[in-house]
Amino acid sequence: MSDADVDKDDLGALRREVIALRSELSRLKDHNNTNRELHEHAEELKWLHHEINALRVQGDAAYGLAPTKPAARGLIPVDEALAGRNLVPVDETPKGSALISGEIDG
Repeated sequence: MSDADVDKDDLGALRREVIALRSELSRLKDHNNTNRELHEHAEELKWLHHEINALRVQGDAAYGLAPTKPAARGLIPVDEALAGRNLVPVDETPKGSALISGEIDG
C-alpha cells in the first residue's frame, strides 16, 4: 500500500468521524431544545394552576361562600364542581369563631 492510499483511507475515516460528530451535535441540540420546551411548559402549567385556584376562590366568593377549612393541596381536582364541598355563606360566618360547616347539594 502506498502513502497515497493510506492518506485516502485516513481522510475517509476522518470524514466519517466528522459526519458522526455532526450528527451527535445535532442530536444534542435537539435534546437541549426539548428540555427547554418541557421546562417552559412546566412553568406555564404552574402559572395556569395558580390562575385556576384564584378563579376558584373568586367563584366561591361570588356565590357568597367560604370554605370551612383550606383544602389539602392536590386532593381536589381542578375540574371538580363545588357540590359536596363543605361551604358556608359568608354572611352567616360568626366573627371570631370557627366557620359553620354545611353541605351544598349539586
